[in-house]
Amino acid sequence: MANQRPRTAQQLARVAELRERGMTGPQIAKEMRLSTTRVEVLLRQAGFSGKVKQPERHGIPARWKAGCRCELCKNARRDYRQAEYQNARKRAIDAWEAGEHSPGPLCPCPACRKAAAVTLSARLERTQACAVEHGQPWTADEDEKALDRRFKIEDIARSLGRTYAAVANRRRYLARKRKTQRDQDDTLES
Repeated sequence: MANQRPRTAQQLARVAELRERGMTGPQIAKEMRLSTTRVEVLLRQAGFSGKVKQPERHGIPARWKAGCRCELCKNARRDYRQAEYQNARKRAIDAWEAGEHSPGPLCPCPACRKAAAVTLSARLERTQACAVEHGQPWTADEDEKALDRRFKIEDIARSLGRTYAAVANRRRYLARKRKTQRDQDDTLES
């Protein structure tokens, strides 16, 4: 027992030093070759509680999702979404080549491609005929109607004199704008 006290004191000092450098419990455990449970006990004895606040990394999709709109985070999100699309497309092509059919917009089979094109053109045709507000600025009333989730986009487009694509794009734009505003308000409150 008497032999362990100096070792425990040394461990305690080392754990405190590593934590102050910003290392997490598992990282400290790996560095010191101790169990994570032992490191947690030593951290509590040293007066540390809670998680280590990691510095905010930019240039990752998660930061964009958290509200950052710097160029690094925008580019990271764009690259991530492009890679996600390419992977989904590759999986659909691989499945089709393997003889499995996964119908959908990314499926390369002629029947699915034709069905997707027909669906899109039908939507556009149904709303283009009544799109008398094409190119006109959106009003606050139109924005409210576009955001109303009780109605289908196609019905809203007809009532506003806009195309299906215009209403869908406006709805996405307004949702992003409101989320950004909420995030900014939360930041100001903090």
